[in-house]
Amino acid sequence: MDMPNEFTKKIATEIEENFQNFQSPITSSESLQKLIDAIAAVRDGDFTVRLEENNGLGEIATVFNQMVNVNQQFANELIRIRQGVVEEGKVNKQVVDKELKGSWTTSIDAVNEMVNSLVNPTIEMARVLHAVSKGDLSQKFALEAEGKQVKGLFRRIGTTLNKMVDQLNAFASEV
Repeated sequence: MDMPNEFTKKIATEIEENFQNFQSPITSSESLQKLIDAIAAVRDGDFTVRLEENNGLGEIATVFNQMVNVNQQFANELIRIRQGVVEEGKVNKQVVDKELKGSWTTSIDAVNEMVNSLVNPTIEMARVLHAVSKGDLSQKFALEAEGKQVKGLFRRIGTTLNKMVDQLNAFASEV
């Protein structure tokens, strides 16, 4: 009878030791506070924050770090585009990131479409102005592109540019 008692005591001791060593991410206030602080930092735009993956949070820390990496990648792409457009004058830069998925690709498409909607009319203006500077008064700003009407400020600029070309043609025909 002593044997089952010893065995039971041994198992109970092992369970107690393991339970005391077990640190659940939900019950560990220090780990939970680190997670809350890291989430707040990312919310505030700090994409350099990372969680130690051996801090009691396990897979939560791993997934959090992956999420922050994706945010950092996207931010870096936007900075690259800004640098290309603003500092280098390369207006045809596009956001490219093959690793991003889901809504990230929708965001990339939105940024690229926005860049194109600014670039294409600018290129069209440059084409007409270049032709006029060479004496070719037959070129006009296309107020429709790819089946869509040019709108807003670009329509106003295009219309003004076309009127200027018409007036130059009228002056040229009088001479």
